[in-house]
Amino acid sequence: MNEIIIGSDHNGFQLKESLIKFLKSSNISVYDRGCYTADECDYNSIGTDVSLMVTPCTNTEGILICGSGIGMSIIANKIRSSRAALCSSPEDAISSREICNSNILVLAANKLSEQEAIVIVAAWLNIGLN
Repeated sequence: MNEIIIGSDHNGFQLKESLIKFLKSSNISVYDRGCYTADECDYNSIGTDVSLMVTPCTNTEGILICGSGIGMSIIANKIRSSRAALCSSPEDAISSREICNSNILVLAANKLSEQEAIVIVAAWLNIGLN
């Protein structure tokens, strides 16, 4: 994996910031595509932007975050090369990779704690926790 491209709406902003810190502490390159504040924003454009950047030929993967995870999942899976999976547990994350070959992890900020999200991301990326 070369890089994680990450994006969120305003509901996922705080969780995104926490995940960026975690990823960087795990020596993973992160490209943040927004949003950059907790001010209300349009999840459609951010989800589309991240999904268009995640392609097999660039060897990138993505993480999208919104309140429920549903909106970002729908947006991401409209993009032909995207295989986005809304995951609520480490087991979901592992299965989404092994069975469905997901290249975008979607998280529900309103349903996960920061620590739960970190564990899911670590499982999805198959990395150990620091």
